[in-house]
Amino acid sequence: MSESGAAGRVLAIDVGTSIVKAAVVEPDGTVGDAVARPAELHAGRDGVVEQRIEELTGAVLEVARRVIDTADRPIDGIAITGQGDGLWLRDAQGSPVRPAISWMDSRAAAVLDEWDDGVADELYRGTGSCLFPGSPPALLAWLDRHEPESLDRSAVAGRCVDAIAEQLTGAVVVDAASVSAPFLDVRTRDYLDWVPEVCGFGHRRALLPEVAPPGANAPLLPRVASELGLAADTPVYAGPYDVVACQYGAGAHRTDAAVVVLGTTLSCQKLVDWPVAPVDGEPAGSYLCTPTPDRALRIMPSMVGTPAIDWLHRLIGTRSDELDGLLRDSVAGAHGVTALPFYSSAGERAPFVDSSVRARFDGLELTSDRHDLMRALCEAIAFAARSCLARLGEVDAVTGVGGGFRSRQLAQLFADVLQLPIMLPGVEQVGVRGAAVIAQGLTDDPVPDGVVIEPDRRMAAQYEDAYARYLVTVDQARR
Repeated sequence: MSESGAAGRVLAIDVGTSIVKAAVVEPDGTVGDAVARPAELHAGRDGVVEQRIEELTGAVLEVARRVIDTADRPIDGIAITGQGDGLWLRDAQGSPVRPAISWMDSRAAAVLDEWDDGVADELYRGTGSCLFPGSPPALLAWLDRHEPESLDRSAVAGRCVDAIAEQLTGAVVVDAASVSAPFLDVRTRDYLDWVPEVCGFGHRRALLPEVAPPGANAPLLPRVASELGLAADTPVYAGPYDVVACQYGAGAHRTDAAVVVLGTTLSCQKLVDWPVAPVDGEPAGSYLCTPTPDRALRIMPSMVGTPAIDWLHRLIGTRSDELDGLLRDSVAGAHGVTALPFYSSAGERAPFVDSSVRARFDGLELTSDRHDLMRALCEAIAFAARSCLARLGEVDAVTGVGGGFRSRQLAQLFADVLQLPIMLPGVEQVGVRGAAVIAQGLTDDPVPDGVVIEPDRRMAAQYEDAYARYLVTVDQARR
């Protein structure tokens, strides 16, 4: 393993929960045409949601080969970002011990119910990061009780990015962001050894991988380099997970500039100086280490973003490219139809943690149509974003990234609900771009100018009232 910034052209790969993407990023931050393919999710009974490392590795190699085959100049390095949380167990040879447990998995909800007597609160007050069923501490505790043999065979309890990087390099390179919540002191980037003890798996402490220094990388395995047609010494950077990559890829470097990621997760986030674990308020969100030594990323990542919209498309028989029309053909307030957006079997994790809360529609009548259903759902997701942003403190600008913001009508709806301008960057693949610029050491790199969606000020009063009613409904649903 070596430590240095990538030079030249970087093949950047984003290993998402539902999509694996890759593109070449030039030294000036320009992103080439992206190649993507779906990622397999395996859902089962009792809240099981898993992925197979070998399947994801195959997807990574496929998109990488397709990009390399069309590249007109050499590739100087590979940078990886991807989904966070969950649990990705490997043995001493780097082979998967069992299928990876996704952050969407809910089987550890019972563990959190037990920890409500003080463990979760102690962790939050001590680290600033909350727990949810798919968080690594909950999953480690669940496995230690119900599947200890898997932990016995494991050498590393890591995350998606370092798992994929190990398949490509044979080395364990772990970015601090991946293990921040709640294992690290984000100021020092050192492990807090009291955390595993409080959670009851202190005897498994050796499974937590050491944190690599910024800029750490490892060369491709010879067989992988040969398969990709790259030089054997091509460095691979296992970067921070996707929400951090999106922050830097979107160029949101100021501490008062928030990013809203509308993808598989709806993540609201902003950079903060010298984070201090909160002592008041309901536990929610996390602090993550960043490539900038004196700053952390404060995130409020809800459980469901665009998958809720995709679910409704399937239910009403429409396509994703019809979203703008569906929103346009209803009205603000959706003719009285309202919704709650909590579609995950694991409940919600931001701006509150509740594994039992679920989605619903209210106010339906015979005249309600599919346009009203979609409008109500999208308004509910925007209300959830507003609620998450409120937990982050003062925000004067929002950058919108992720596949959901490809819909201009949805971007306008978000601007109207938030009553803030939303800047859509002049580059689409901000996660891919972020992985590359972090590997290149260009974390202050500006992004091309994009489009700014201004809020309709005439909607302020209506959405203020609707948001207040949403908060009351959420509170009642949690009782």
